Amino acid sequence: LEAAAMELPTIATRVTGCVDAVADGKTGTLVPLGGIDQLVSAVRKYVNEPALRRQHGEAGRARVIQGFRSTAIWSSLADYYAQSLQQYESPSSQLKAA
Repeated sequence: LEAAAMELPTIATRVTGCVDAVADGKTGTLVPLGGIDQLVSAVRKYVNEPALRRQHGEAGRARVIQGFRSTAIWSSLADYYAQSLQQYESPSSQLKAA
């Protein structure tokens, strides 16, 4: 996400977390874990195609601005915690009921 925020295309492995952060073929390139040949190919492609590098970088920044705003993430996280807490009674309220 940090690279995308700086308008840099991202090359990452296709693993948990990276697959959520990189839109393969749009904001960067995902390669298989251990895929050395694919990694080399992805780097070469960005080196040799500055227009693609710029396009993926700009798309990455737009995606970060639109979908990864800290206030939206914090708000969603606060809502999640509030909903989770509502599902459980506090230990002190359980003692009072007994």
